[in-house]
Amino acid sequence: MDEETGEVLESPHVTFNEVINSSVISASIVDDSESESSDDEVIPTYRQVLEQSTNSRGEISASTVVESTVTRTSIAENENSDIEAGTVSDLLAEELSEKRQRKPNPRYFNKEVVNKVKAYSAKLPYKEAVQNPLLKASIKKELTELIKEKIFEVVDRPKDRKPITSTWVHKIVDNGSRGKSRWCPRGYQQIVNKDYNEAEVAAPTLHLQTMMIMLAMQVIYSLYTKIVDVIGAFRIPKLAEKVYIELPEGMKQDSSKVLLLNNSLYGLKQAAHHWAKEVKTTFLENNYSASNVDCCLYISNDKSTQCGTYVDDIKVLSKTKEGLDNATQMLEEAFPVQYKDQNTYLGIQIIHSRDSGIMTIDQEVKIEELLKEYKMEDCKPVSTPAEFNTKLIKSVTEDKKEAYPYRELVGSLLWLARASRPDIMYAVNQLCKFVDNPSAVHIIAAKRVLRYLKGTKGIKLILKRPSNINKPITVKIFVDADFAGEPEGNKNPMKSTTGIVVTIESVGTIFSQCQLQTVVAKSTCEAEYIAISTAGSMSQSIKQIFEELNIPTEIVLILNDNQSAITIANSEFSSSKLRHVKVHFHYVKELIKQNQIKVSYVPTTDNIADIMTKALSKDKFQKIRGLMGFTTEDNTYQLEEGVSETDLLISNN
Repeated sequence: MDEETGEVLESPHVTFNEVINSSVISASIVDDSESESSDDEVIPTYRQVLEQSTNSRGEISASTVVESTVTRTSIAENENSDIEAGTVSDLLAEELSEKRQRKPNPRYFNKEVVNKVKAYSAKLPYKEAVQNPLLKASIKKELTELIKEKIFEVVDRPKDRKPITSTWVHKIVDNGSRGKSRWCPRGYQQIVNKDYNEAEVAAPTLHLQTMMIMLAMQVIYSLYTKIVDVIGAFRIPKLAEKVYIELPEGMKQDSSKVLLLNNSLYGLKQAAHHWAKEVKTTFLENNYSASNVDCCLYISNDKSTQCGTYVDDIKVLSKTKEGLDNATQMLEEAFPVQYKDQNTYLGIQIIHSRDSGIMTIDQEVKIEELLKEYKMEDCKPVSTPAEFNTKLIKSVTEDKKEAYPYRELVGSLLWLARASRPDIMYAVNQLCKFVDNPSAVHIIAAKRVLRYLKGTKGIKLILKRPSNINKPITVKIFVDADFAGEPEGNKNPMKSTTGIVVTIESVGTIFSQCQLQTVVAKSTCEAEYIAISTAGSMSQSIKQIFEELNIPTEIVLILNDNQSAITIANSEFSSSKLRHVKVHFHYVKELIKQNQIKVSYVPTTDNIADIMTKALSKDKFQKIRGLMGFTTEDNTYQLEEGVSETDLLISNN
C-alpha cells in the first residue's frame, strides 16, 4: 500500500480469468484503499482478495482461475490503478492513442496481404505494421503493459552515455486472428562493463537428454505432469546496470528524453542470464536443489518432484497430485503464469496414457510446417533420408552461391533429429558441414530429408512402461564407428564418425548422437575404442541423474560390434598398438574396473547405432528404425525402375 495515497499497489505476479466479474475485484480493492489502515493491519494479497470474492459468490477457486488463464490481465487495468489511464495515453504516439475507431481499410484484409503479413511480419517497419489492425493493436498492448508495469522511466538524456536503439518484432498467431508484438532493445549496441557485465551473459537451457530422461521417468512411474509458461519472463528481473534506450516508435518523440530501464527486457545481452538466476533463486528458496549434471533440472528435497526449465517453459513432474499442486502453487506465487497443453512441450507432441503406460513422441505438426514453408508439401516421398552408400563432399568448383535458405532448413531439421526423429540424425549431421557455402548437391540432399519426412511424418517414437517398475533400471548404450569415413576434400578429412543410441531396457530410446571424432584414428579398432570411451563418459552423466532422483539402476551396458575394441577395453593392460591414443580415452578402463559399466558384444545386424554412422539400404534402415522404437506407419513411395533419386530431385527443381 502506498503510504501517501493509501492505494493498493499493483502486483506484476497475478493473473486473472476473464470470466470473473471485474467489478467484484475492483470493489474489494476500493474498500481496502478507502478504509483507514493501522500499522498492525495486514494487507491481503491479490490471491486472497480473489479467493474471497470468488468463494463468497460460489464461483471457481483461485487455482482454477490461474490455470485457465489465457492472457495477462493485471488489476492495474482497472480505474483504481496507481498509474492513471491518462499517463499511458500521454506517452503513446498519436496513431496508437486515438480513441475513434477508424473503419479498417479493406486492402489489409485481403487474403494475399494477410498471408504476406503472416510470413514476413517480423521484418515489417513500424509505419507499415501500424497499418495492419492486428499488429497495431498488439503494439499498443505491448507499450501499455510496459508502461503500467513500470519497466522503464522517462528521463532526461544523459550527457555521458549514448542510449541504444530498439526495434519492433511482430508475429501473426492463432491462425491469423491475433497479432503479437515485442519491443526489443538492440542488445548488440550495448557497451561491455557499462551496459552489462561480461560475466553475466550466458544462460543455460534444459538439455534434451535430460528432458528425455524426465519423459522416461514419467512413463515408468506414471508421474503427474503440468507445463507452466511464465508470462513476460524476461521482464521480471530487476536490472543492476543503468541501460538507456531511445524512445521507441509508438511513443511520443522528444529529443531531450530517453528511457531508463528498471527491469530486464528481451533483446538485452544480460536478459536471459538474469532470468535464469531468478528461476534458480526461486527454486532454491523453496526446498529444491539443482542437478549437478544439468543445472536446469530442479529436484525437491524429498525427491518426489522434478522441474525442468527451458527458458520460460517449465515441465513439472511429481509422484503425487499433492506434490504437483505444491510445485505449481510455488510458481504461481513467484511469477505470472499460465498453463499450457500438457501434450505439447517445446513444439514436441507428447501423448501419455497413464492407464496403458504408453507414451508417443512426434513432431508431425512441425514437419508439416516445414514442408509448407519450403514448398515441399506436394513432393514425392522416399524411403530413406540419405541415399544408400553415399557421402556429401565439399564442392571442388567455385559455384555461384545458391539463393536458398539452406542454413535455416538445416537448423530446423537438426531440432527434429535431436528432439523426436533420431532416424534422420546421420543425414542431418552430413548437411551441417556445409551451411557456410552449400552447393546445389547439398540443397538436393536437404530436400531429400524433407521428402523422407513427408512419407514418414506420422511415425512416432514409443516409450513403454515396463512390466516390473520395482526392478532397477538398466541403461543400454549402443555404439558404432565409421572408420575414416570423412572424405578427403572436406574440412576434417579421414576422421571417423561416432554413433551412439541410448536406450532404457523395456522402455525405449531416449537419446542419440552422431559426431566426428576429435582425432584421426589409425585403425577400425582404434575408432571403435574411442567411440566406446565416449559412450562410457556419457553413461556417467545419465547414471548420476538417476542417482539424484533416488532411482536404482543396474550396471550400464555398452554394446559394440567390434571384438578387438571390446577386448582392449576389458583388458587390464594397455595394448602396444594403442600407446599413441590419448590418455583420456582410457577412462573407459577405469569405469569397467569400478563396475560402473560393462562392455559387451552385439551383432552388427542388431547394433542400432549403425544408423548413426552411415547411409543404410532401405531394408536395413527400416529394420533398425523399428528396433529404435518407432511405429511402422510409412507412406513412402517406390521409384520407377531406372530412375535414380538424384534424377528425380533435379527434375522437381
